[in-house]
Amino acid sequence: MSHHGRRHIAFLGGPAKNLDAQVRFEVYREGLARHGIRFDPGLVMEGNFTHPSAADGLGRMIDRGVRFDAVMAANDGMAIAHSTHSGNEACACRATCS
Repeated sequence: MSHHGRRHIAFLGGPAKNLDAQVRFEVYREGLARHGIRFDPGLVMEGNFTHPSAADGLGRMIDRGVRFDAVMAANDGMAIAHSTHSGNEACACRATCS
């Protein structure tokens, strides 16, 4: 995380009631703390481990003007949403996001 200089790391997570999603979210939180990065709940989006749910959540974050410089996803399907999102803001973010 900190090796890349990123400080505003969005999290595309799974369903809050899912044990795997809970563990992955906790790892995200622990990683932020370990690198001295303040947790910001505005950078967290809950989905259902699918590409469409992540793309939708990512789009809503962008529409709300949420600023982030990296994205951590709960699984590969959700990570693909970041790399394939078609919004202009997402395209600009892809150029600078990790």
